[in-house]
Amino acid sequence: MADLTRGRLVHAVLDTLDATMDAIALIVLGILLVMNLTAVKHFGEMEFWFALIKVIAIVSLIIIGLIMILTGFTTNAGCTALKI
Repeated sequence: MADLTRGRLVHAVLDTLDATMDAIALIVLGILLVMNLTAVKHFGEMEFWFALIKVIAIVSLIIIGLIMILTGFTTNAGCTALKI
């Protein structure tokens, strides 16, 4: 919510508002409003699932990073892993 407010203020100061940014901000604010107006049970359920998604993402990134390090992953720019 704070990021949306900050973003809107930056756009207002720079005077570079466009309809796409307004529509995205309105959709996100609408989603936040619906989430905040739901019953406590539903809000807790949403928090649980969002937290689970974050945990899965973090664990996945750690596993992928370890695989890249241990297998000597390379790119066109060169080796991005440790040379063991």
